[in-house]
Amino acid sequence: MSEKRDLRIFLTDILNATEKIIRYNQEKESSQNVSTDKDLEAIIYNLLVLGEASRSIPEDFREEHPEIPWKRMVGMRDKLIHQYWGMQQVTIWNTITRDIPDLREKIRKIIDNYSDRE
Repeated sequence: MSEKRDLRIFLTDILNATEKIIRYNQEKESSQNVSTDKDLEAIIYNLLVLGEASRSIPEDFREEHPEIPWKRMVGMRDKLIHQYWGMQQVTIWNTITRDIPDLREKIRKIIDNYSDRE
């Protein structure tokens, strides 16, 4: 039987994944090399972590935080896992550059507020 994980751990998983995605993307941009399969795979892996951790967040908590695109994160995870050939790189790029930095700040704020409640 698997160990039950605390909500804070799932939130931290999401935060850590956003930070890794941002870091990998910055490293890719600062390098003169063209993006490699390894770079893309590292970013995709962390998008999968985002989706899987989001799926594990209790529904009532998700409803308390509609500013987080929980369903979109789970949906992207599902598409990456089950229909990876249909996922366009432009969608991944837009997610990385537009959505992930904002998500990181929102999740960080939620974690800070959640810690203050305890």
